[in-house]
Amino acid sequence: MNELNEILAGILMCEPGNLPPDATPLREIKGWDSLKHVLLVVGLEKQLKVKLTAAEIRHLVTLADVRHIMTRKSGDA
Repeated sequence: MNELNEILAGILMCEPGNLPPDATPLREIKGWDSLKHVLLVVGLEKQLKVKLTAAEIRHLVTLADVRHIMTRKSGDA
């Protein structure tokens, strides 16, 4: 999921190779706040052409959660 890494890196303002480990809670990422969470959701929906439900958005707690939901969503298409 290179495209997902690019989206995450853009939001976190880092290189894709410098993303935190997948188990890292989003709230523990330096600079993470509610605006970053909104940017994540909007970026995922726009760039990956998916629509996240309110429940899915609430379950975006770690980077692993983001990857899991996006993998599942890409299979829904």
